Amino acid sequence: MHQRLILLIVCLSLNSWAQFDLRSDELEALRTQKAQALAPETRGAGEEKFRGYTHRPWAKALFRSGSGFGPGIGGMVPGAGFSGGVNWRRADLLDAQLVVSARARVSIRSYYLGELNVALPHLFDDHAFLLFHTIHTDYAQMPYFGSGAKTERWQRTSFRLEETSVELRPGIRPIRDFTVGAIGAFRAFNIGPGASSRFPSSETRFTPVTSPGIDNQGNFWQTGAFAMYDLRKGGTQPISGGRYLAEFSRMNDRSFNGRFSHNRIDFDGSHYLPMFHHTRTIALHGHTTLTDARADQATPFYLQPSVGGAETLRGFRPFRFRDRNAMWFNAEYRWETSLGLDMAIFADGGKVFRDWSQLNMHDLETSYGLGFRFKARRNLVLRFDVGASREGVGIWLRFQNIF
Repeated sequence: MHQRLILLIVCLSLNSWAQFDLRSDELEALRTQKAQALAPETRGAGEEKFRGYTHRPWAKALFRSGSGFGPGIGGMVPGAGFSGGVNWRRADLLDAQLVVSARARVSIRSYYLGELNVALPHLFDDHAFLLFHTIHTDYAQMPYFGSGAKTERWQRTSFRLEETSVELRPGIRPIRDFTVGAIGAFRAFNIGPGASSRFPSSETRFTPVTSPGIDNQGNFWQTGAFAMYDLRKGGTQPISGGRYLAEFSRMNDRSFNGRFSHNRIDFDGSHYLPMFHHTRTIALHGHTTLTDARADQATPFYLQPSVGGAETLRGFRPFRFRDRNAMWFNAEYRWETSLGLDMAIFADGGKVFRDWSQLNMHDLETSYGLGFRFKARRNLVLRFDVGASREGVGIWLRFQNIF
């Protein structure tokens, strides 16, 4: 009896091993067949066409980051309309220790910009840096709806905002990816009647009581400090890591005996969570700007933070809400559809508020939408976003990422 049972077990085992060997041979044959049938990844017709455009001489000149002169587009405040101009950059001076760049822009709405940047980014074996920045802007018809969270669309006016500033930022890198530094700047503002033919000039609707600084211009000395921790990876389209910035500055009014002096605090953070072998990303961003002035002082309306537009709430008009303080959040689910195109579903939330006690998640304005990010050699070339809110739809064409 025992001999028959042992014989049965042996036969069953041999049969199982034979079936296992046959299955293994079958799987190996399938692997070999699949390997022989592999073909290189091919791009779609639309992607190939876009890729062909980015390799043309005019596109290389337009989007290049190399040295010398080249044409440039975009890079102005939301609402400026289409803008173009020229760029110049040299990163090979003093054995690549000195970087100098400049740009000039003009828009179809008579907005003007001229900017110069000089950087010594690798001082003392990359443990220190020195940044110099000067800019002149002249925006002929900046939108203004009044201060506060309860303004209405029909209150829209326009004003001219002209600024000239010179800024110096020295800093150190005590550890890798972490920088701290100081801020020293002079900023001069000129406020005038808006040039819009559709909307009244701001000074005809608002008074110095409701909108401090609307009847005069001011010059400021700005002093402060900042700290930043930057762990982003992925270039102009980050896919992992994060960036976290804290900045404090004092705006000292030099024109009206300190009437418009105030403190300013900025917190900005972004974080990126990669998924599915870095082909999809959850991107999160938050920003808060707080100002503080004594009872006999005020923050000028043109220096009050705002929300609305391509960089904050994409379902609202640019600079839709202004007040002493502001906060906003952005969340995007980004995925790569091809080597030349990413798409994103996004949600924005934010608000402006009068007092620091209102720094909370109540009464947020929200917008939602869909975005397209066109890339060349995996660098962002063009961002196209469509956002919807309770006030309608915003369509944004920008040449840099939102965060």
